[in-house]
Amino acid sequence: MKLDPKAIRYLTSEDFRVLAAVEQGSKNHEVVPTPLIAQISGLRGGSGVNRSISNLAKTNLIAKVKNAKYDGYRLTYGGLDYLALNAHQKQKCIYSVGNQIGVGKESDIIVVANNQGTQRILKIHRLGRISFRTVKTNRDYLRNRSTGSWMYMSRLAAMKEFAFMKALRENGFSVPEPIAQNRHTIVMSLIDAFPLRQISKVPNPALLYSELMDTIMRLARYGLIHGDFNEFNILIKEEEDPEAKGKGREGEDDDANLILTPVIIDFPQMVSIDHANAEMYFDRDVNCIKRYFQRKFHFVSDVPGPFFADAKKQMTKNAGKRLDVEVEASGFSRKMARELEKYMKEVGVDGDNGEDKNEGAEDEGEEGSESEDDSDAHSETDTKDEGSDNALDESSQKLKDLHVSRSGQPRNSNLQKFRKSKRPPEPPHHRRTPNNTSQTPSPPQSGPDTANMVRKWSKFPKKPAGWVSPSAPLSERKQIYLPDFTIALVRTPFLPPRYASFYVPLNFNKLDLRDYLQRLYGVGVLSIRSYVEQQKVTRLKSMGRYGYGKLRRPRSRKRMTVEMKEPFVWPEEPADMEKWEKDQFYKAAKYQNKVSKAMQPDAGQKADTDAREEYEKAAQDILSGKKTWRPTWQALGLNYDRSAFSRGAGKGSAESS
Repeated sequence: MKLDPKAIRYLTSEDFRVLAAVEQGSKNHEVVPTPLIAQISGLRGGSGVNRSISNLAKTNLIAKVKNAKYDGYRLTYGGLDYLALNAHQKQKCIYSVGNQIGVGKESDIIVVANNQGTQRILKIHRLGRISFRTVKTNRDYLRNRSTGSWMYMSRLAAMKEFAFMKALRENGFSVPEPIAQNRHTIVMSLIDAFPLRQISKVPNPALLYSELMDTIMRLARYGLIHGDFNEFNILIKEEEDPEAKGKGREGEDDDANLILTPVIIDFPQMVSIDHANAEMYFDRDVNCIKRYFQRKFHFVSDVPGPFFADAKKQMTKNAGKRLDVEVEASGFSRKMARELEKYMKEVGVDGDNGEDKNEGAEDEGEEGSESEDDSDAHSETDTKDEGSDNALDESSQKLKDLHVSRSGQPRNSNLQKFRKSKRPPEPPHHRRTPNNTSQTPSPPQSGPDTANMVRKWSKFPKKPAGWVSPSAPLSERKQIYLPDFTIALVRTPFLPPRYASFYVPLNFNKLDLRDYLQRLYGVGVLSIRSYVEQQKVTRLKSMGRYGYGKLRRPRSRKRMTVEMKEPFVWPEEPADMEKWEKDQFYKAAKYQNKVSKAMQPDAGQKADTDAREEYEKAAQDILSGKKTWRPTWQALGLNYDRSAFSRGAGKGSAESS
């Protein structure tokens, strides 16, 4: 299910109409019948529909189901990707598609750009992968529905994340800027930051820990719980401190002059604070941050908490501002909460709690080599596809009517006490008390210096000299091209020096060749003429007999003649080809041709041409007088006296008689 946008430029408007017809028919059919596709697309004539279906099937945008009771096709994830890209292209949100920078258990992250060259992020939700088949139980995308197709749930997940991202952005939260959403894709701004799991050292762990806890409490104050608040979904953005007095001495670390701003991502699993399992999700988010800071930065806060009860109390102070009500977060409805609790009891799952247990079992010595696949182990569950027009239209209408206040709320002053936290000499062992708080034993008063026994942190990832941000304009970034085609320069002595001729692939156009020569070789192009050379019609030769077999035309070749700004002169052809082993090349080709002919089925019926050539050469030598003919027994060096042999044979016979 990897995005491959190479074929989108060759699809016509009729192809997209047929692809949209297959998508619309998939709402009520697992396999859309071919007559229904023609009826929904509205194309005149059956040949056009069949041609479009053939083109879409060749590029794996639609697929034919084996052993089906009727002739029909189903929509693939590739077809859904092309429909979403076509919609974003019409809205001028996406102009070009770059490389893939991230893969998760639920989505793919791809770098794209608009028509002005500004880079953005395209997030494609892909629910239903082998590694995350329990999504229907671990994520409440279906709300009060019991079943649904993977594509439908991916679409709901994208709509839900876009709505939350938009609401949080308008209320002052540090999240990427949402730009557009279509089907199962989201276009958002590109954040030049590092994931928290890739950072091995921070200047002030207490300050970063306090900001993350403030974010959790602030989300709860607005009636929301992230649900997956860990080091994988937190980006750390580096910013220089404008109030810094100046650079330190040479050789000193400049990390103290940096401001680390956390940016929160990944919101499909966000739930309401009135959810039935809200306390469990809240405690899990808090414990994820505590456990990671203790394992990675050796930091443990002296202040217990925060607790879910404190979050509920602070929410009452902001009762008029509930984002879960405005966006209708999962679990807010009492009916939905009861159905979810009943379904969870029947299935017997506890969300993504198993992921946190796996992360807690990692050794402290493996700080720089955490695996990204810790959260990819899940069990498989069989699902049934079921479309729902009413539910989808209702969700779309609610998304359009979303109105969120732009007024931001200041940070909670009661949580400033977390910033007084300090790093202990070594990671202590926790013990649980009856009031469910974590206490840290005091360090020993005597004994060896435990502060020197703590392993030193590795340096913060430094940017190399001449590093350019990926969001910089194209003129400032160095482009890397990995072509998958072949271009041949043809020797044309009859053309002027300013002209050159090339053999290019059939799908090449003039703009492709111009950009190829300009960007790769720096050759300025004034004009290009192209034409397709059709090959002569031949017959398939059967059993080596000429004139038998079907008529065929070899593949055509496309030739382009380029007028360049500067003249180009071909180098002289070398007379001595010994360096390139030209003779050996022709001998090897001749030998391979001989071996291939000897392996043909009718090789035994053909005469040995090599023997005939040797006989012909020997006969010519005898006729010309270079050699004299001798019998075979003389050529072999045998000297038989035939007359003596005949006399001895007669005498022996007489004596015997």
